[in-house]
Formats: sequence, C-alpha cells, structure tokens
Amino acid sequence: MDGSFDFLETLVLPGSEQLTRSGSSSRTEVLVGVYVAGRVSYAIDESWRVFGGAEYRNVGTFNHSVNGSGFRLDLGGTVLATVGVGYSF
Repeated sequence: MDGSFDFLETLVLPGSEQLTRSGSSSRTEVLVGVYVAGRVSYAIDESWRVFGGAEYRNVGTFNHSVNGSGFRLDLGGTVLATVGVGYSF
C-alpha cells in the first residue's frame, strides 16, 4: 500500500489571531491478508447451468499520520457473493 497524506489546518481565534498547522508524509507498507473463495455449479442440461459463489477478503488496516493528524483505511472483512446462469453453445 502506498499512501500520501497532506493537510493544512487554520484556526481563527477571537481578535484575528490565527493558528496554522500543516504536514505532509508518504509511506509504503506491505499488507498481508486472507483471501478465500468458493464456487459451485450445477448443470441443468448439456447447455444450461446455474452457479453461485462467495469470496472473503481481509487485508487489515493501513494507518498513516503526521503531526498529530492522520487517517485509517480499513480493508478488512469484505464478503462478495455471485450468482448466475450460463449457456454453452
């Protein structure tokens, strides 16, 4: 995962005083995760079939911060389902 983070914050206080905070950073991290998939298919006849399947992915989280500000990208716990009809000719 490659991440870049830039921010600029300005706080205006009573009396026209301003506080500004900024930061910039980039970072690369290898995320290790889990991927599991399964699919079943049933042939109705020589030409038609129906199928269904599911996938599960979890690659954890990617955290990035600089000067007290940051973000968290949660890439975990995704479930995908597929269903369909197939025809062979």
